[in-house]
Amino acid sequence: MLPAAIDRFDQKDYNKALALFKEVRDTNPEFPYIQQQITRAQEEVDRMPKGLPLWLMGVLGVGLAGCGAGAGWMQRRFKRQVITAVGESSAKSMASSDR
Repeated sequence: MLPAAIDRFDQKDYNKALALFKEVRDTNPEFPYIQQQITRAQEEVDRMPKGLPLWLMGVLGVGLAGCGAGAGWMQRRFKRQVITAVGESSAKSMASSDR
């Protein structure tokens, strides 16, 4: 368990490392230097930015912009179809009333 915790810490997966270090401590509270490892991992977790990662916010922003553009395009297309359909029915009724 300790080697896995150290590997996670080295890979900068501080949340997982912290959980594994705490498991080692819970299993063997007298383990040498385990509290220092927990403290180091907790400090790294505290330093991590809170909220959504920047790359995820970018992906969401692009996705929302795409959805908005698609919705606008569909709305214009639907309006054009309705206007065309209304125009055709008006033209037919005008043609039949001319007779």
